Amino acid sequence: YFHPPIAEFAAKCGVHVLSEKPIAVSVGAADKMVNACQENNVFLGVMFQQRTEPLRLKMKTIIESGELGEIHRVSMSAPWYRPQAYYDSGAWRGTWKGEGGGILMNQAPHSLDQFLWLGGAPQKIQAIASTRWHSIEVENLAMAIMDYGDGKVGSLYASTAEVPGGERIEIAGDNGVLVFDGKLRFYELEQPLREHLTTSSGMFDHPKGYWRDIEVENGGGGHNEVIRAFARAVRDNDASQMIADGEDGLRALELANAILLAGYTRREVQLPLSRPRYERMLKLLQRGEFQTAQ
Repeated sequence: YFHPPIAEFAAKCGVHVLSEKPIAVSVGAADKMVNACQENNVFLGVMFQQRTEPLRLKMKTIIESGELGEIHRVSMSAPWYRPQAYYDSGAWRGTWKGEGGGILMNQAPHSLDQFLWLGGAPQKIQAIASTRWHSIEVENLAMAIMDYGDGKVGSLYASTAEVPGGERIEIAGDNGVLVFDGKLRFYELEQPLREHLTTSSGMFDHPKGYWRDIEVENGGGGHNEVIRAFARAVRDNDASQMIADGEDGLRALELANAILLAGYTRREVQLPLSRPRYERMLKLLQRGEFQTAQ
């Protein structure tokens, strides 16, 4: 069970790797880590334990079953509050050299993974990344809007300077809206939205629907479940048994890097992310030479 800095070395020694999040600071470094594991025929797992939580698993099941219909919006807010004392507790905290970023690299990687795991990956990103109130180098807030193509859109907001904490996720589809905010609710339409929108004769008609709570059994999941699944994968030589693999970790990191690049340059960024372009910006930030676009 390795932290990112030594994971690539471990892979080259033929050791199976279960990495903490994020798997690296930049997506270019993550590419090397994923490739090292593939070339040395070892598994690379990532500690995305939120994937094992019962309510989140139920969300995934509803989406994949088609019950929600075609998805047209994915929205998430993720305030993970930290006081200044948190950043003052270590010289490496809140610095580009020490952390390689702020909330997107430290507190929000699980949120980024959930955003992708439940809603899929966008094609284009516009964003704002900045710092309010905290005395730190790195961003403590990020706001991104995303274009998936074909009318599907997404938004993601994360900050360590806002309360209350916890994630709120909304996924809107043709058959209703799924909402997670510590509990899971489904606003289910009696008629698909697209059908009502195109056939209703009244100017202000509204499709009928109702809220229902989605109940699941509590318990299970967490770090131990990820570790057990990883051990089973190694024992059975079956990578599909892992909760999350290196590619999942790479995708979450790529989204974080893309939001930072879009947020600091104030320019639209496309995925796949340009590795050299991000590395250039990160080096300038680490040297204190980057000027945020206005």
